Order: sequence, then structure tokens, then C-alpha cells
Amino acid sequence: MELEQLLVGTPSPAFDSLPDLQRTQDLRVLRPLYRAFRAKEATRIVYQSMRDPEPMPRWIAPVRFASDGVRLHVRAWCFERKAFRDFHPARIDPDQSFAKTKPAGAVPRDDDWFTWAILKLKPHSRLTEAQQRVVRIEFGFTSDVLEARTRKALEFYTKRRWGLEQKEPRLERVSIDYIPMSEEETDAN
Repeated sequence: MELEQLLVGTPSPAFDSLPDLQRTQDLRVLRPLYRAFRAKEATRIVYQSMRDPEPMPRWIAPVRFASDGVRLHVRAWCFERKAFRDFHPARIDPDQSFAKTKPAGAVPRDDDWFTWAILKLKPHSRLTEAQQRVVRIEFGFTSDVLEARTRKALEFYTKRRWGLEQKEPRLERVSIDYIPMSEEETDAN
């Protein structure tokens, strides 16, 4: 019984976990984003990017929602940047956004969404042989290379979550193959 509690993370004297910083999900933001997505509309938002010093108004057409495992993102066509971008809903000002909508018009196909990124990984070469062996066990390697599949649009989050870009990662990238989704996979989306 205690082993099952450990595996599912049930609090007990033998188990504890790190606190989870709660990411806010404001329904005043999520509802209009979802409505615009369903209606294939563009909506005007005021967004605080981490790259810009001040919030900026922009028109977006939401096309997908995704989670990086920690927070929700809305993938949208950004009319100002003329590209698909990922927007974190908590950075959208609910009081200054969504007053205006319009038909989204011809939003281009999001090729990054409809392309698989097949990451081929191995234990990092700077690790000792014993450390590489334990990394293979830890990550469930069944061969020399571990393959992980994600959408190309979510590749950045995958690399960040798995620590592939950190100073001393446990895993290193052998290669990344980009494969367009099949017609069947595309139709299911």
C-alpha cells in the first residue's frame, strides 16, 4: 500500500514533494480566446511580452492551445509580426483586451504545428560511463538512442523542460528529424 502511495504521490510520512508554483488561469482571458478560436476570429489584445519593456496591443487569431507541462499557451497568428507565436494567457491584460474582434481572414497554415520533431537523445558525452549507464536507466532507454516525438511548434518547450539547453545536461541531442504529419494525422487536428 505504501509503495502505491509513493508512486502516485500521496502525502505520507515517507513522501514529500516540491511546492508547485501555481500559474494563474484567468477565465476573463481564456473564455474570449477560446471563443475567438471557435469562431475563427481575430481579437485585439494587450500583451506583456518578456522581450518588450511595456505591454503592447496586437491583433491575434488563436489557432491552438498547448501545455508545456507547467502552463497553458495559446498558439496564434500574430498580425503585427506576421508569424505564429505562443502567448501565455496570464500576460494578456483582461481589462484592455478583447473589446474588438474581426474575422481572422486567411490565416496561413501552421506548418510547425503539423510537423513532428523527432529528437534523438543519448546520455551526455561528458558523463562517465557509469553516469551514462544510470541516465539510460533513469530515462528508460531501450537502445543506444532515445527517440522523443513532439510538434516542431513545441520543440522549444521540450528542450527547456528536459534541460537540453542547461549548463550541464544529462542528455544531449544526437539529431532532430522533422517529418511532416501524415494526411490522417493532419485531419485529426
